[in-house]
Amino acid sequence: GTANVTAATTTILPAISANDKITPLILAGLGITQSELGMLFGLLGVDTSIDQTIGIDLLSALYRHALLARGLRLSIEDFVNLLLLIPGGNPVTSLAQTTPLAELAAWFTKAPLTISEMLLIVKGMESSGLQFAVTPNTVAAAVIEIQDSAVADKKDKVELLQAYLQRTYNLTADQLLNEFFPELLSFSLASPEIAKALNATFTGNKPNTPADLDGLFTIMKELERYTLLFNKTIADAGMISFVISNKGAFG
Repeated sequence: GTANVTAATTTILPAISANDKITPLILAGLGITQSELGMLFGLLGVDTSIDQTIGIDLLSALYRHALLARGLRLSIEDFVNLLLLIPGGNPVTSLAQTTPLAELAAWFTKAPLTISEMLLIVKGMESSGLQFAVTPNTVAAAVIEIQDSAVADKKDKVELLQAYLQRTYNLTADQLLNEFFPELLSFSLASPEIAKALNATFTGNKPNTPADLDGLFTIMKELERYTLLFNKTIADAGMISFVISNKGAFG
């Protein structure tokens, strides 16, 4: 088991799982699952696609992080994500790092947002508990719907996109056009990136050039992140407007 490894002792963690007799011992010693071990390996920069040497230093780091997660009453995933929310997002190697970590964990016990929600909002990173609702497939479906409506109803595609975004993210025209687009989003409705998405060609509901949809995909993910933040923390539309117009003061 892990307790029997000394500084002079190392063993090989094979990349091929059929040859792996080490992982079950590590899991038993740490009291975590295989997926959680994978998260800790990722945090520590251990590439399990190739054979790895397992020694006392790595085992100590794994134990330290598993113990910290348990002490903070966090799952391994939430613990790793909490570290990512701290500037640097580095593995814990000193006692000094534990203070801001504990303070942030304590803040989340009373916060209106979960760690997974904050990670999506701040970093745009998904977790097992929270993924983006928007996907390349939903973007493609939206563009096809807009293109079909533009032909059938003889409407402008940009106006149809504006209406689609207002419906999808529950925003008024004033919020979308005068606050979100100019202050928060990467591209405007008039940008070449959005024009490229709206004029993308499809075969069997699949874009012929998937990259044509990237600009629209980007702003839809940004809208999802911002609306999640505001819906969870600020219910008043006037306060949302104030925060957006003074976003430099709020970070």
